[in-house]
Amino acid sequence: MNFGLPELIIILLIVLLLFGSTRLPKLSRSIGESIRELREGFSSSSAGSTSKNKKAADKKTEDVEDIKDTKTKQQPEETENKEIDKKKAY
Repeated sequence: MNFGLPELIIILLIVLLLFGSTRLPKLSRSIGESIRELREGFSSSSAGSTSKNKKAADKKTEDVEDIKDTKTKQQPEETENKEIDKKKAY
């Protein structure tokens, strides 16, 4: 759906008739402020989410390292337990 110049002029004329020449500057100013606040909100939330994502990734890395350390510590015990079980079986 593409709007050309004639369609945009017609839309602007209808908006001018609906809101009047006195309210139109106030309306466009409030729309501009709303768009600015929305952009600021997106930029601040994306900056905050980036730091949150980095913290979460660091925590996951630490968790994975902890799991690896735990597995390496458990492996000798498991082999010892298997040897004990074999001896008990005989």
